[in-house]
Amino acid sequence: MPILRRTIFTLTLLALVAVFCPASAFAGDRTGSPDQGLITFTSDVTGLGQVYTIKPDGSGLRQVTHLEAGDASAPDWSPNGRWIAFGVDLPDSSRIAIVRPDGSDLTWLPIAGDFVGQPTFTADGRGIGFLRLDFVKNTVPLFAARLDGSHERQLTEPPAGQGDDEPNMSPDGRMMSFVRLGPNDGDAALFTMDLRSGHTKQLTPAKADVAIQTGWSPNGQRIVFSQDAYFAKPGVSGNVMTIWHL
Repeated sequence: MPILRRTIFTLTLLALVAVFCPASAFAGDRTGSPDQGLITFTSDVTGLGQVYTIKPDGSGLRQVTHLEAGDASAPDWSPNGRWIAFGVDLPDSSRIAIVRPDGSDLTWLPIAGDFVGQPTFTADGRGIGFLRLDFVKNTVPLFAARLDGSHERQLTEPPAGQGDDEPNMSPDGRMMSFVRLGPNDGDAALFTMDLRSGHTKQLTPAKADVAIQTGWSPNGQRIVFSQDAYFAKPGVSGNVMTIWHL
């Protein structure tokens, strides 16, 4: 199975094989800072996944984290560019942390759960969206909480045997995009959720094989994503696409 940033954990949950964050990849996870001055990504060139930053022209490479255990994954900039949130994938658990772009003030967030990951800052920078494996319901829903772990609430309720990944908040904080992974290879559809009403909308077919790497345009009107990203189809190439959010 081709892997770009598809696996945080590989766990069989009855019918569900959860594949929800990167395994080792040279530059599997990357996002641009709010002012587009830096790109953050993960690399395992040191033997463990670490967070790095680099300028868009390829200069100024800097290693941000120096983890001694676990692999960093899924880095995400805070809206003001002062923090980077990321997951850490350990052999039997995963956690979420934040760090300054210069590598200082690394802080582990008190988010409950043995397997949490794919962090994304809320639009105001005071909270975090994330996924958590639910072994009882055999699903992977999305949650949000304050950075101190308080005010936690569940955002999505995927069907049994399915899971939600890649939460991404719109610039105005009203919407969230995410990818719903189904039980079969290539089942990965792009969704949006109205965070006030809880209403969800499916934007692509379930078989679109959407990559776990999406983003909102600065004005919040369009979402960029990759389709046919992981599973080869005869005569079909993977493509980067945009779609209107209406």
